[in-house]
Amino acid sequence: MPASSCGVSCSRSSVLPSTHPPRRLVESSCNATFMFHKSALAEESIGMTATTVDQTLRAATVEVLAEHGWNGVTLERVAERVGRSRVTLWRQGLSVETLLNALLDDLAQDYRDTMWPVLAAHGSGRENLLRTLTALFEVIDRHIPLVLSSDLIFHREQERNGSVSFLDPFERFLREGVADGSLHPRGRISDVAEVLLVSAAFTYVHMRGRHHWSRSRVRSLTLDLVLRGMVDP
Repeated sequence: MPASSCGVSCSRSSVLPSTHPPRRLVESSCNATFMFHKSALAEESIGMTATTVDQTLRAATVEVLAEHGWNGVTLERVAERVGRSRVTLWRQGLSVETLLNALLDDLAQDYRDTMWPVLAAHGSGRENLLRTLTALFEVIDRHIPLVLSSDLIFHREQERNGSVSFLDPFERFLREGVADGSLHPRGRISDVAEVLLVSAAFTYVHMRGRHHWSRSRVRSLTLDLVLRGMVDP
């Protein structure tokens, strides 16, 4: 399957490095093997960044990211936010890559862990797709400042061959919904999954972060909007 055009990749090669086999294989009802894995290497990396990048630095990095964009994050700007010098951060072994990877590690690990119960749940494709969207919203709520700071967050995680594929759960349950008759997507599954993820995620982010709507208000309206076109045949 080719990588998607917007960079939120659904290719299996971006999900799983060949040297690290998946820990979990789930056979979907359409006989396609779904892979959503925990990479031992990724877990080790997450543990390392967690010990070197404290919450103050993470918050400062998000602030700089929101103000200057992805390419505008520098050690000088982050150091200034926390009242330290660039040299101090450098001597601690920190770099721009370390700071940004710490944010991506947090997001990826939270997404992966939040999706495990969804992947293990029983139900129709429609029911599990609804659970997937709800889980996505829960993750976003815990990372609102980060996701609000840049619309490239999901892209960056996939570009670095991160430990999860954000699209895999959506593709899996769309296929299962087609197989059991509970969903009727109009278009290629990979395309529908990508539009669904982007539409739901950034509508939710904008209304929560910019308009300060309550969780229940945004969730009910967003779910109704994005699912309506796939429920009716």
